[in-house]
Amino acid sequence: MHFKSILISICFLFITNFVKSQTIPSVNSTIACGSEQPLVVTQKLGFLVSPNFNNFHSYPPNQNCSWTLKASKGKVFLLQKMYFALNMECSTDILYLFDGEPPNHKKIGQYCGYWVPSRYKSKSNILHLNFISGRTPRNVGFQFYFQQVDPTVICNDEEITCRHRTKCIPKSKKCDGIDDCGDGTDEEKCGTGFELELKQAAVPIVSLDQCRKWHPSFDVVPSMVCAGHAEGGHDSCQGDSGGPLAYADEKNTWNLAGIVSTGGAVCGDKEQPGIYTLVPYYIDWIENTIKLNT
Repeated sequence: MHFKSILISICFLFITNFVKSQTIPSVNSTIACGSEQPLVVTQKLGFLVSPNFNNFHSYPPNQNCSWTLKASKGKVFLLQKMYFALNMECSTDILYLFDGEPPNHKKIGQYCGYWVPSRYKSKSNILHLNFISGRTPRNVGFQFYFQQVDPTVICNDEEITCRHRTKCIPKSKKCDGIDDCGDGTDEEKCGTGFELELKQAAVPIVSLDQCRKWHPSFDVVPSMVCAGHAEGGHDSCQGDSGGPLAYADEKNTWNLAGIVSTGGAVCGDKEQPGIYTLVPYYIDWIENTIKLNT
């Protein structure tokens, strides 16, 4: 097999903060400004922006805008900064953030210039924001993304805290092959890659066509090789990445066929073979690299 070139494509997912989303609604900031009562927002997610933000203009002078985000019962808000730029003088332009319902809400902070917390998860189901501008605004303002989410939980010593921090799982359910957390936390670090004793497992090769059917979310290409049991069982797992997939030839000489790369969310699951880098595909490049560096 002749390997002539390797193209490494680096894809950047860039979300511009100035482009209004066509699928996620923005709260109408005009209604929130100039009224004695805050604008009550009950939608589950959206963008909250300062006046004129979506028009790429500086926010107007002498504004007093208030929003009260109200989540459903049992939910809290995740507020994420997308863009933030106010005048540096906090005495003129300022954003106040409160957690809870007025007048008993807790003041989280007051912000101006270019700094505001990148993420904030509320303790209650209500967030209140108050924006005030002075006589001579010179900046674009702000855009926040908000979403109703489950509250953070505190787990005891006999439980596992799931990564999303919204669920506690008994330690007895760790590495049982069932993703109880829903994000894979309780099925992590279950592979042989975390053991001090070296282990091995015999796995059959799976054709690329079959591998693509079982792994529709992966781009399985000819530079890969798949191996694993259709019914599940022993397989590579988290922590094994970089390990060898080897085979014995007719002379009983062991050869390196692949390098552990990725696989399904749950190790050894049915119809979820491991995916390996196919070493022979890169043999020309490996040999050339060795020559250039010796």
